[in-house]
Amino acid sequence: MKIVHYFAYGSNMSSLRFRQRVPSGEHYTVAVLHRHALAFHKRGVDGSAKCDVVDTGNPGNRVYGVVYAIDEEHLPQLDLAEGNGYGYSRKTIEVDVGSGALIQAECYFATDTSPGLMPYGWYREHVLTGARQAGLPARYVADIAAILCQQDPDQHRHARELSLYRKR
Repeated sequence: MKIVHYFAYGSNMSSLRFRQRVPSGEHYTVAVLHRHALAFHKRGVDGSAKCDVVDTGNPGNRVYGVVYAIDEEHLPQLDLAEGNGYGYSRKTIEVDVGSGALIQAECYFATDTSPGLMPYGWYREHVLTGARQAGLPARYVADIAAILCQQDPDQHRHARELSLYRKR
């Protein structure tokens, strides 16, 4: 079994959401992708915005995220969940795991974007929950919380998505 690293920066930072998609995935560490910015502009199948990382080239920009260790055999499952080839493209990148140490990780970059899209509230909640779980910097979490969102017209989907976080 070969282990690969996956850098999650959006809704997959939420461990509960990620484990629905790749049950064998294990939290590895928190990491930073330098010279990139987080954007909510990927066009989702449902018409709302999803997260993307944008290469800005600016050394002051950074995207924080969670690195998971997954069995390489499960990459097709993750590709399917992320729509690899249909809105996202998977690439191998280097992320900083602290003190300048870099590791290679798989990451998804949006291929279908549209400025002005807003995420649904439940999607932003997945991203926020993951950012808080990971202990990302307070300013970064606050910036995510400040993202304007819209109400999902499909109330069943809204309830289903947030049901992950109900106490059991």
